[in-house]
Amino acid sequence: MPLSLVALGTLRPNQVAEGSGLFNLSRQLGGSFGIAILATLLDRRQNFHYARLVENLSTYDLGTQQRLSQIHPD
Repeated sequence: MPLSLVALGTLRPNQVAEGSGLFNLSRQLGGSFGIAILATLLDRRQNFHYARLVENLSTYDLGTQQRLSQIHPD
């Protein structure tokens, strides 16, 4: 609410409707772009960290074999 008052407070009464529409459009677009950028960054970082974890993982490693036997005790 305070942001809309600042954005629309200087407009004349006959400009408030157009200003409100423009303000809401820019707010929606900003939110959409922000969410898209954050989702992309999150996905890239997840892939990076997954690759870092997997590069040191081997089925021949004793620690890995012990951990797998704890998860699936067959």
